[in-house]
Amino acid sequence: MSETQEPTFFNKEPFYITILDENEYNINKLDWNSPNYVHNLISQPFIKTVLVTSENFFDYIGKTFNANENNILVTETIGEEPLYNYQMIYMDKINNNNKVNHFATMINIKSDVIQGKAVLIKNYVATLNNEIKFDNMDSNALHKMIKNRGFNTLVLWDDESKKWHEEEIYGSVEIYAKKFFEDEQYKTCEIAFLKHNLNILYTISDYGESDVCGTLLNCKVEKVLIFTMLTNEFRGDITKEEIKKIIKLSTVLTPPFKPENKWFEEEKDEHGRTIIKNKYKILDNVYQENFTHDHS
Repeated sequence: MSETQEPTFFNKEPFYITILDENEYNINKLDWNSPNYVHNLISQPFIKTVLVTSENFFDYIGKTFNANENNILVTETIGEEPLYNYQMIYMDKINNNNKVNHFATMINIKSDVIQGKAVLIKNYVATLNNEIKFDNMDSNALHKMIKNRGFNTLVLWDDESKKWHEEEIYGSVEIYAKKFFEDEQYKTCEIAFLKHNLNILYTISDYGESDVCGTLLNCKVEKVLIFTMLTNEFRGDITKEEIKKIIKLSTVLTPPFKPENKWFEEEKDEHGRTIIKNKYKILDNVYQENFTHDHS
């Protein structure tokens, strides 16, 4: 679907959501070294997918949580990728006497302990307009989201290929970096760029390339590795397309590369929905403002 189409409010087709029923399952019993770990994790009987429509979605959520004036429902973003985000709906601790939901607590990127049921949804979030709609949060989407907690995409550059490319890694960045830099000592820096978090690892060489990272680095580099963190504990994915936009923008924006205040202000669209101003929307809009020839 083109991002230049008019924003839509309701899904025309039914879509799947995932229900995490109340459970006391001890997820630590599963062997996380097993190649089938994610499959085994999401195959538990308390996880089920339900087909809903735009018309009955909110009623279904209300019935799932037995919603009333004493219940406070929380919606948290638990994962992001370009054009999509994953959210979890759960009941706040206030007036909540349900048992701890260990699975829901595990996939929450914040420190909240979740009690009772939880609902997972996936949203399509356009970046160059305000279109938002539900996407299928089924077993495939859940598998991908869980897998991405361990397997992350980072971006690499070296003076041999002289190109940015992506690599999916599992586990410690430090172990991977040791191999990538061939045991050579590398430098590190962490930069906030708009709403992106950038962790840059690089080696300097007199025979290296300058301007590889725009104005993010002021030196000649031989190799560069860039990864991103969602939180202090969870690593995220970053693509070479994002990095290329960031590097180009670094040549026209002024450090410390903070977003304008408008990106922090809550704003409603024409349907009364809160506009999701995530890092992808901010990056694409700022890039368009600076590098689209017909912008005023």
